[in-house]
Formats: sequence, C-alpha cells, structure tokens
Amino acid sequence: MHILFLIEGRGVGGNETLLTSLFQKLKGEGSKIVLACPPGKARSLLSPHVSVALSPAKTIQGWERLLKKEEVHLTVLVHGDIVQLAWASRKRNIPSVWMYGHPYWLSGWEREEVKILGTLITHSCAQSRYLANQLMDLCGEISILPNGVDQKSFYPLSDEERKKARKALGFKDNEIVLGYPARGTEYKRHRALLSSFNELRKRQKNLRLFFLGANSKEFTGAGVLSRNFAPDEMRAALGACDLTVFPAEEEGYGCAVAESLALGVPALMNAKGGHAEFQGLGRDFFYKKGLTSALEKFISSEKRGLQKKAIKFSQSLSRDVNLDRYSHLFTKLAKG
Repeated sequence: MHILFLIEGRGVGGNETLLTSLFQKLKGEGSKIVLACPPGKARSLLSPHVSVALSPAKTIQGWERLLKKEEVHLTVLVHGDIVQLAWASRKRNIPSVWMYGHPYWLSGWEREEVKILGTLITHSCAQSRYLANQLMDLCGEISILPNGVDQKSFYPLSDEERKKARKALGFKDNEIVLGYPARGTEYKRHRALLSSFNELRKRQKNLRLFFLGANSKEFTGAGVLSRNFAPDEMRAALGACDLTVFPAEEEGYGCAVAESLALGVPALMNAKGGHAEFQGLGRDFFYKKGLTSALEKFISSEKRGLQKKAIKFSQSLSRDVNLDRYSHLFTKLAKG
C-alpha cells in the first residue's frame, strides 16, 4: 500500500510525535510512505521516518503525474492546498482522507469542492458534531481518532519519584495539590477555578493550586504556584498533583485529561465541556454546576478507587490503540 501525506507549513504543529509514530507503524506493516512537504522544518522533522520526501505539486495535473509515478493508493490531506490534491485523487480514482479537518479552512470554497474531500478524521466527539453540523451532507464519513497518550512517556510515578517531584516544587506532604494543565484563556474558565480555590482555601489551608504551563502574573496569591515546563518535565510535574481540574465549557479532545488519567491522577471535568471521550469514567469525574462544591466533594473523595479507575480507563486512550485504528481505516479505504 502506497500512501501520500500532504503536509505544508503549520500542519505538523503538536502532531509531530503522532505522525512519526504513524509513519513508522505503516512502514513496519509494509506500506510505502510518500511525504509531500516543502523544504523546511516540518520536512526535516518528518523525512527520516518516510520512504520518499518530495515537494508538493503546484497544479492538479502536476499532482496527477506525481500520484501516477509513485503508484499511490491513498492520499492523506493533513495541511496545505488540499483541494488540488483532492481533485487529482478523485480524477485518478484514489480515495482521500482529510486529517484534522476543520470547517474554518473551507471559507471561499465552492460547495461542490467540499464533496471531494472524502473521509474526514477529527480528534474528538465534539469536533465531529461540529463538522457534521457545518458540512451537513457534503462530506463523506467522519472518523474520530484522537492522538492518544504516549504511555511510554506518561505512566504513574513511583512513590519515590512522586516524593522527589513534590519536594522539587515546594509541596509539603500534607498539602493537597490541584493541578490545572491548560492555557489561561477565557473559555478554559481559569478565573472561575481560581475563585473557587480561594473560597475553599479559607476553610482548608493545606490546599495548593498548581497552574502548569500558565505562567502569568494573573495566577498568583496564597497557595498558588504557576510554572512552565518542557515536554520531558510534564510527567513529573503532572504526577505531583493529587487531582486535576478542567472547568472549560467548550473543549475538543482533552489531551491533558488523558495524560492525567494515564498518570493515575483523577481529573474533575465540566460535564458541559465536550469531554465525551471520557464519559466512561462515570459521574464521579464530572460536575454539572457549582465548581466550588464539586471541588470540595472531589477533594474529600476516596482517592485510591479513583486512581485505579483512571489508570484502567487510560489504557483505551493509548497511542498504540489509536495507531491501530489509523492503520485499519487507511487499509480499508485503500482497498475500497
């Protein structure tokens, strides 16, 4: 099976690890991976993991010639001028997949052009509903395939590792640390969390609020710590928390939620937040209204049971599981 991936500019983004893992898996299964990507950072990062790396064609006819030369069976449109490649794929009767498709990329396109996009892949249930609503009957199948958690990087800390991590961050043994691994933006509702924390700390002085990656003057006050971390530091930082909190009312796939669960750190999520992928955890991990009272109840809950449930559930979120789903979908489409 020969698969061509079109990736231009910011198409790699935070998906570098997923794409390299996906390329390695597909090559290991015998597929030829053709990367159409202009010279630059993205190509440098990805080209060691593919069979052939070349520059994208500039016209539909150019794409047709390239597809014929490389004997491509499936095109994967990640980012760039995906319309031309989609048209060329259609003219050569090659199935196409639009990876990470989002309706705002469609502005200015003709309705008939949307129909050529074939199968769409999106990260979350919330995004899938949004796409279906925006595109109506114009697109083909919408497949939900999260990036998944790299469980070689995110797994529970040992008692010794956790003790060391908490000491390095200045947390005392008797303190309860609430982690917030998200950006400080309005729709994430970080101010509501800060307000609820300040209210609770009046009654429970051993509470700490830990903003991971939200280093801002806004996140200050008694019991509050705010700090940025490099990717290879996140396991220790997140694993130092007793709980994590996600009060957002609008959210796609919660990568930070999945990483928290993989570490065995229970996560409290807003039931309105689009976290449909995690509903299988049960109602103990969600609240519908009243963040302060929900936090107070969550803090007083029996932690060991929640930790075991978090770790067990996280197995279904692993990157390996989702790579298998990608492989299965690509094979099914290529074989028709």
